[in-house]
Amino acid sequence: MEININVGTYDGKLLGFSLDDQFSSNNTLYSFPASTSLIKTTYQNGRYLFIGGSEELIKVYDVRRRVEVTLLEQHNGTITQIAGHTNFLFTAAEDGKVNLWRNKQWAILNTFQCGSPVICIAIHESGKILACATKDQKLHLYNLMNLKRIALKKFHFNIDKIHFISKEEEIQYLLFQSDRKCYIVDCETNKVAHTIDFTAQITDSILNQDSLILSDANGMVYMIKLTVDTQLQSKIIVKFMAHQKRIKQLQLFDLNDQTYLASISSDGDIKIWDCLLYANEQFDDIDLKNKLKPIYVIRTNQRLTCFCVSVVQRRQADQEQEQTQVEKPNRVPIAKQIKKQLVNRKPKQFNQNARVQNVQKKIQKKKPQYQVIKMNPILQSVLNSPQYSRTIPKKEYQFANIYRVPTKYKATSWKPYSARDKSEDNLIEQLRPKIRIRLPSLQHQDSSGSHQQTFSKESEKEKKIEITTKVMYYLSRMTGPENASKSKKYREKEIQSRLMPGVNSYDGLYDEMYEDDDI
Repeated sequence: MEININVGTYDGKLLGFSLDDQFSSNNTLYSFPASTSLIKTTYQNGRYLFIGGSEELIKVYDVRRRVEVTLLEQHNGTITQIAGHTNFLFTAAEDGKVNLWRNKQWAILNTFQCGSPVICIAIHESGKILACATKDQKLHLYNLMNLKRIALKKFHFNIDKIHFISKEEEIQYLLFQSDRKCYIVDCETNKVAHTIDFTAQITDSILNQDSLILSDANGMVYMIKLTVDTQLQSKIIVKFMAHQKRIKQLQLFDLNDQTYLASISSDGDIKIWDCLLYANEQFDDIDLKNKLKPIYVIRTNQRLTCFCVSVVQRRQADQEQEQTQVEKPNRVPIAKQIKKQLVNRKPKQFNQNARVQNVQKKIQKKKPQYQVIKMNPILQSVLNSPQYSRTIPKKEYQFANIYRVPTKYKATSWKPYSARDKSEDNLIEQLRPKIRIRLPSLQHQDSSGSHQQTFSKESEKEKKIEITTKVMYYLSRMTGPENASKSKKYREKEIQSRLMPGVNSYDGLYDEMYEDDDI
């Protein structure tokens, strides 16, 4: 078991202390400036700590991880009080609003408009009724089941704190803490049934079952027993001097089946008391001053304003977690083990292979895909000839899309270089225009090669006549009109010089003029 104490100061600092269940030693958890101005109220619900003040913000901290979780910024005035019930949070401020929040989600469920600055709020144990006291001496009661106002009452005194006096979950009386008095109001008649007077100003009050614990500005603590049977009666059981200066706040906490009282004062001391053991007995003031002493004292040397106390069992849980972590070995997945081995053994080679694969993928994407087409058998025989293969590289894509022989690969180019330059054919070739020649076959073979398509003899003769007439026309344009009337042998030689190697006749030969020619 462990006792955590969180304290706020006038300077805006937040102090955290932890005590053993034996009250043997304390440990300072943290001390840092949490606000730019004074911290007026603190509240802890489980692992979450809420602080608010004149900064008009509510800061939420995770006590276990010691991290700021969020900021609640829905108020436009000084935060006067923070209270909670189960998973819900209630915040009151001087802007006249009381906001209802849901923990962990930090979303506003409803806003209660009170009209005047709210001084204090109180929530019934059942969580069904909310009481709000405002600066204009009014009391607002809300039904939390339907979020509607059920009562509004104005009194002739200021209300600093509210307590519910209930019996069998029915509210019979309301106890109000005022300047130097405590008023007990009957809920049926809405009138003051009993008053408790004090000489000094009351600073804080706590209602514990049938007893009321009060503190005043002189540093005194009073324990008053209330009897609510037929008539309301109050009796002071214990009275002792707790601090040398004004007591700011009181709080009760349970530890080892026993209830303790904690108090803070303007002198900067935090004290823990076991005064509830003397509640069933009556002592004189002189006897109590000698007998009653604080169990533990923490001196902060700060001007304290508010605090909250909580009892946790974190230490035992942490020890169990540490034991389990020592017992369980760290298991690494097999995939991570293999990856570590590869990286540790050959990190450079592993990276190089990955780079090479990326480069290969890029090259494959950039490679053009050429379509393979079956060529004419005559043209294929010409291209496969030994003379033709000397200068032309054997690449399919050069002749895949066209069935034309480039003009630079003519029959005259197959002669030796020196003889070709001295020959007359070379001179004539330089003068004549360059003609593009195609070589289709008369006997066409299908891709399957199953049959051949033959032409009739008449069609062959007609083809020859057309070719000769065309050749004569081209020769007349290439060599001049004087050569057009020459003998047949001379014409045949001229035509033979135009043929590709391996072609012995001009059967099936046809010419095409270049683009400038009109015919």
